[in-house]
Amino acid sequence: MLKLYTTQYINAQKPKQTLFQRFNIWLINTGKQRVLLGFWVFLQILCFIFAFLNYRLNPVWQSTRDLLGVSFYIARGCAMTIHVNTAIILFPVCRTLISWVRTTFLNRVIPFDQNIAFHKVVGFSLIIFSLGHTFAHYRNFYILSKQDIPGQPGWFGWAFLSGPGFTGHVMLLVLIIMGLTSLGWIRRPHFNLFWYTHHLMFIFFGLFSVHGAFCLLKPDRPPYCSKDAAFWKYWIAGGVIYLCERLARELRNITGKQSEILRVVLHPGHVVEVVIRKHTRLEAKAGQYIFINCPAVSLHEWHPFTLTSSPHDDYLSVHISMAGTWTKDFAAVLGCPMKDQNKIIESAESVVESEQTKVMEPYRIPLPRVMVDGPFGSASEDVFDYEVTMMFGSGIGVTPFASVMKTIHHRFLSKNTESKLRKVYFFWLQRSTHSFEWFRDLLDEIEQDFGPEYEDNPPIEIHKFFTGKLTEDKVQNLYLNTNIDDTDALDVLTELRAKTHIGRPNLDKLFFAVRQEHPSTDVGVFFCGNPALGTNLEAACHRWSTEGKDGTRFYFNKETF
Repeated sequence: MLKLYTTQYINAQKPKQTLFQRFNIWLINTGKQRVLLGFWVFLQILCFIFAFLNYRLNPVWQSTRDLLGVSFYIARGCAMTIHVNTAIILFPVCRTLISWVRTTFLNRVIPFDQNIAFHKVVGFSLIIFSLGHTFAHYRNFYILSKQDIPGQPGWFGWAFLSGPGFTGHVMLLVLIIMGLTSLGWIRRPHFNLFWYTHHLMFIFFGLFSVHGAFCLLKPDRPPYCSKDAAFWKYWIAGGVIYLCERLARELRNITGKQSEILRVVLHPGHVVEVVIRKHTRLEAKAGQYIFINCPAVSLHEWHPFTLTSSPHDDYLSVHISMAGTWTKDFAAVLGCPMKDQNKIIESAESVVESEQTKVMEPYRIPLPRVMVDGPFGSASEDVFDYEVTMMFGSGIGVTPFASVMKTIHHRFLSKNTESKLRKVYFFWLQRSTHSFEWFRDLLDEIEQDFGPEYEDNPPIEIHKFFTGKLTEDKVQNLYLNTNIDDTDALDVLTELRAKTHIGRPNLDKLFFAVRQEHPSTDVGVFFCGNPALGTNLEAACHRWSTEGKDGTRFYFNKETF
């Protein structure tokens, strides 16, 4: 067991690292993402400069240069970067493609688990360069409106009534709406709004395809309308792959059978556990996620949820936090409104036995059917690639590790040697003591199976941290019921053997302890939850990794959706 609070660990000194070691450690953790981001920024700048110089020096644009000046070069430079971003933006959201390619050797070089983050980067790049393109053309339109051209529409006509002006402003408006609704503080509580406004992309790609066909700016010699004006060719590759994925999903839903919900459990903290009958064709790995559609709520909305069941279970289960509009509507359809705190509902057609049904009497109602798409790969799949794994889950971010813990538990008991994993440290942070009940049965089973016979070195160690505020009643209960001398007593807050620590974990102590326990080892650090904790974990991986024959290196992996 990790000894976290002795003087040795409190006085732990961070390892000294050379410049080369720091760079290497940075590279094996989040360095790949930042190298990719740096390469993307460099590519944006390169494309802008290339187009800027091309239109600045190419003699076929001499008349336009003399008329419009620098705003002409800026508009064309921004246009080139818009083309590149449009060509790339759909690939990161082709989930089937990403799930497949992350299983190849390319995943060692390219961080495919950060596909959504990269999609956001490309999207906001589109907005920035579209604004630059638009404002550069405002000056161009002003100059054109001052020319003695018969029937010319004036500045407002050029900017808003002409073909390029109208299509350009509609596309810009669509991009801004999509960008604003994708911001976390809007997307999380209003996911429906985000979902539907993101489908404005079809308007964007349609107008983008014809935007250059109006030949607003013509060269000095024919052909006056270049073939480069056919903008559809920039997005067609990603568009076809994405469209095929969407059509395949809809085809599976039309031809396939809707899945039956077997049981619903409403846990404290407004978290709903949904147990779904598993189709024979669906083979999921630990840590993967699925998309769920409930026709009783919406025919067209699909929402991603991490599987909390393991591959050897004959059912699928997800734990859903009622935080957004769709999740609240889904919970209400399942018979679990927000005002309820604890409830178990079983399908009127079938029964699934569980420990919870023995404690609380369930009642039966007809439950809606759902459609399931997936599974899709995630970072948590890689836990079995390391000898030692540290898993940190905070809030509802603990869900990916439930599936992983079940699988690890099953493999250890069955003496399965498929992976090289031999030690797991599980750290669970919650702001409410009632939230520890979400997976209490699982943790209790693990503690029972890896009990005293493993002495002080069980293959799975559980460490719980309560980070919320303790009420006066809870403080009094802890004082009256905690017996420091009784090391075998159950934890007062969770009734598990693993004690609950009050407050946030001291990451330096944790990482130092793991490094001391496992010298010369690659340790996988997996995280899902509060972004602030993820930032601190990433920094701790940098601080405590050491190179050399006896060095311990920490590899940071983060779940993103």
